[in-house]
Amino acid sequence: MGPCKVRCVHYRDKIGGKTIALWNDPAGFSLDHSHREKQLTAILAGKFRLRVGDNPVEQLGPGSTASIAPDVPHSIEAKAAGIVLDIFTPRRVQIPGRDV
Repeated sequence: MGPCKVRCVHYRDKIGGKTIALWNDPAGFSLDHSHREKQLTAILAGKFRLRVGDNPVEQLGPGSTASIAPDVPHSIEAKAAGIVLDIFTPRRVQIPGRDV
């Protein structure tokens, strides 16, 4: 399984210093990365494995949420196609490979 080849932003907005992004992720994974913004992730559909820092891998499904502190390495693996809502604060100026 390789990196997600399709990460479509269906909705994004810049509200009150935050960036809201809704992704449609096929089965795949994001490489380990970090960013200066705090991130709240909510799983709306699908099954995912999330690794944050040195913490054990978490199994996430619909209704699951995770909070990721600034500058903490993390990665996510989609076990099946799903939908993920990410909220970043402060506003995320750029998401690599996408305009925000």
